[in-house]
Amino acid sequence: MKGVYLLDACNIVREGSQGAWRDDDAESRRWVACLERKIEPAPRLRVVAVFDGPRRYRAAGGFLELRFAEGTTADAVILDLARGSLHEGRSVYVVSWDGALVARALEEGARTLTPAEFERRLSMKRA
Repeated sequence: MKGVYLLDACNIVREGSQGAWRDDDAESRRWVACLERKIEPAPRLRVVAVFDGPRRYRAAGGFLELRFAEGTTADAVILDLARGSLHEGRSVYVVSWDGALVARALEEGARTLTPAEFERRLSMKRA
């Protein structure tokens, strides 16, 4: 895998949650830990998980970046990061179930993946 992958973290965690999703961070922390185990660092790979709200915790280390919207929305942060990376000539993938964010990302010139497609890419990388 290479390129910039911008993950709409709360959207992804909510969709995968069992039952009613609560904003208690436990499920988000489990998702981050699982993601850190699945993604292997590679040259020209950047993975950024963007959460709504204020900073609540940090990634364990290395290659996975966590961003928190802090005063704006995760969608706005994702689109800003996408524009910057596209301007640098990088391939950008926005990963979300959110149709409105996907449409805006496509308008900016980014590619999009559903979380399931992103998961398949991770699985193929490890095989």
